[in-house]
Amino acid sequence: MQLGPFNQAAEDTGVAGFGEPSAGARQKLLVTGASGFLGSEICYQAASAYEVYALSHERAVPDTLAAWRSRIDLCDADMLSALFHQFKPQLVVHCAAMSSPEACEEDPVASELINIQSTRLLAALCAETGCRLIFTSTDLVYDGLLGHYDETAQPRPVNTYGRHKVEAEQAVKASGCHGIICRLPLLFGHGRLQPSPMERTLERWAAGETVTGFSDEYRSTISYAAAARGLLQLAESVPRHQMQLLHLGGLQTVSRFEFLQALAERLQHYCEQRVDATDNHRRPAHPTLVSAAASAMAYTKSGLREQARLLAARPADVSLDSRAAREFDLRMPFLDNQLDAALNCYDEAYHQKR
Repeated sequence: MQLGPFNQAAEDTGVAGFGEPSAGARQKLLVTGASGFLGSEICYQAASAYEVYALSHERAVPDTLAAWRSRIDLCDADMLSALFHQFKPQLVVHCAAMSSPEACEEDPVASELINIQSTRLLAALCAETGCRLIFTSTDLVYDGLLGHYDETAQPRPVNTYGRHKVEAEQAVKASGCHGIICRLPLLFGHGRLQPSPMERTLERWAAGETVTGFSDEYRSTISYAAAARGLLQLAESVPRHQMQLLHLGGLQTVSRFEFLQALAERLQHYCEQRVDATDNHRRPAHPTLVSAAASAMAYTKSGLREQARLLAARPADVSLDSRAAREFDLRMPFLDNQLDAALNCYDEAYHQKR
């Protein structure tokens, strides 16, 4: 476990206890899965408002994303407890997960350890110390027969990943800790530490490869940035001394194929705006974006779930009704706006490296 600049700061911040920071001190936020797409985005967005401690396992988190960071096995109860009691967080956002349905189906033992056991340990520590917990769950707790599920709908998962997330939710509730269980949909966007699936799609289009999207699987997809912003806003808005179950999905429901079509359309629009870059004082678009825009529509194909012969069953429609979250003054951008922002982040990251 790499502690970084840890011991001295624990003394300097003057934290009065786990529950609330002392006057003038920033809240301490512990983010698990900080090297993942959502976790790294939360670290990035929270840096100005929180004292962030980033936990990862296999991949290290750079100091540009979080000054406080450790690589740790979340199932190591003694190590996790020691770190927890030394850092004394007021808020934990638990993003770490084995989130590939295929991987969970292939190795259910590993899935149980990562998705259930680590969550149980964290929830118990939060209950013991009075720290709030935001647990990121999934729309795949549902069977997909109805769609537009609200928080009162009964979970009926059809694969190992969904079943283990349901058990993890139950462990959080049973622990007695306070916070939020937040079910998230399929996420997309710019990867801060590694190329995301969306960015791999752009690269495949640029290389002239065909990308297939299921036309019979529907999700309320949102970006990593929108999810991170929503979670951090809910952390401030939801009453502190309760456990709340909320859905955080998009305003639109799209199939995977429709998502690819929307991405291709916004990509073309994005690049068209930058054709006369010298005239409108904008930089030319990333070469990958330009190449991808030229071929995206022609190299996007519709497919069906059964044709893919996936190991894990995929529900047809797990779209989420997120009106309860919007009661906390949460405003979710439309899909086109989120796609534009994701493409811009990808483009900006390219120009910053040059």
